[in-house]
Amino acid sequence: MTREEEGFIDGIEFAKDYQLGVSKEEIEEYERLIKKRREENERLCNSCKFGTSITGVGIGCGYILLTGHSRGCEANNCKKYSKGKRITLPTNEKDILKLQRKMQELERSAS
Repeated sequence: MTREEEGFIDGIEFAKDYQLGVSKEEIEEYERLIKKRREENERLCNSCKFGTSITGVGIGCGYILLTGHSRGCEANNCKKYSKGKRITLPTNEKDILKLQRKMQELERSAS
């Protein structure tokens, strides 16, 4: 998405929050751009090692589940993207904690 498109989205959200007049055409453009943003994020998440598939929800970010802390950024401006094979999420608490420790070690060694 371009800065102009992101700015348009922000402007419409501001206008909606403060109940300012927004035309039907602007709302349609806003909805188109929101859909475009979502599709771009899903495409990026599909190739990220932190991307996860959640039944009934779709593609999402598993960064917090894998590291124990948040990304610290918005999904549409992800700073933690790491291309690679998806990390399989563990299903029991012991394995989750083990994986989180491993991810923290990797993060420290990369710094």
